[in-house]
Amino acid sequence: MLKNYLTTALRSLRHNKLYTALNIVGLASGIAVALLIGLWLFDEISYNTYHQDYKRIALVQKNRTSNGTINTDPSNCIPLAVAIRENYGNYFEQVVVSSYGG
Repeated sequence: MLKNYLTTALRSLRHNKLYTALNIVGLASGIAVALLIGLWLFDEISYNTYHQDYKRIALVQKNRTSNGTINTDPSNCIPLAVAIRENYGNYFEQVVVSSYGG
């Protein structure tokens, strides 16, 4: 019975080569996209979880407008760190400011 099913399926695959190729390519691309989305989600969920208090880490970014376009930068100026320490010091144990160099 199983041999009969396999024989019929192989004959159909050989006879309809274009249809078979489209099905195989569609299945392979669907699996590849699903795997990429899964890997991307895993990376987003596991980002910066190595720190003990990772839920309390925040990133302050700034928006600046140049030539009508808005750009977002993660680097901020040193006076912003001083202002955050003065105004919100009881909420933060440490404030770190990054620069353009790294």
